[in-house]
Formats: sequence, C-alpha cells, structure tokens
Amino acid sequence: MIPNSGEIHIFGEVMNSKNEGILRDRMGFLLDGEYFYPDISVKKQAEIFSHGYSNWYQEKFDAFIDRFDLPLKQKLKELSRGIKMKFSLALVFPIMQNY
Repeated sequence: MIPNSGEIHIFGEVMNSKNEGILRDRMGFLLDGEYFYPDISVKKQAEIFSHGYSNWYQEKFDAFIDRFDLPLKQKLKELSRGIKMKFSLALVFPIMQNY
C-alpha cells in the first residue's frame, strides 16, 4: 500500500520504503488467533517466522521454548489456546533486542 497522505512515525522516525525493514526489526507483535499454519510443527512455524526478521535471536527463542516447555515437534493444530499464546510470546521476544 502506498499512502496518499500523511506520515507514519515509528520510534520517532518517518516510516518509508528505505527504513521499513529496519523499523520492522525493532517491533514485535503478539498474534491472537489462528494465524499459524495448523499442519506444521512448532519448530517449522518458528523457522518460517524467523526468516522475516534480520535480527532474530535463536538463543532467546530457545530459552523461551524451554521456559514455557513448548513441544517443538507437535503440530500447531494440536496445541491448546494457552500453549499457542505461549508460542506467540516465544516468537515475539527473539526480535526485540531490548527485552
């Protein structure tokens, strides 16, 4: 989408096509709902998600997987809503450098 008026400011910077990737790498978002591919494993979904960020910290993700005791080999459709939320959190923190 190309804006026809106005500006978007993120972290005090005007977002544009030149800095979009840099600014996106500084943001996280928590998915609430069925936004995952249901027939793949937790591990595979994380691999797919991680490719969207240049600043993915695998060590942070692994720490949250251990902390939340998430089943890496289990398919996402087999997880409860609570476990999916924990998985969402585990995906967010590895891209947020200050947390």
